[in-house]
Amino acid sequence: MQLTILASQAAAHLLPPLPVLGPFTPMAWSIIGVAAALPITLLAVRLIEQRPTGTLSSVAGRIRRRWLTICLLTAAPIDRSRLLVIADRRSA
Repeated sequence: MQLTILASQAAAHLLPPLPVLGPFTPMAWSIIGVAAALPITLLAVRLIEQRPTGTLSSVAGRIRRRWLTICLLTAAPIDRSRLLVIADRRSA
């Protein structure tokens, strides 16, 4: 995770800025990095390690929907309140 953040910050300094995103440019590069690495990781697990790709998300080899729901229901209000605080700071 930290490697992705460092790589995205380095890329943000090397590549031209994305003017539409402004201060969110490093976060956008992080998301792009994860999106690019995900298919590579899935292929490596499937072809090199010869195991089901579902084992990346769980030891059981499947998505645990109940746990995912609990995490999303917990994170969504926190993220929403964070966005409201950011918007309030910008308007002040």
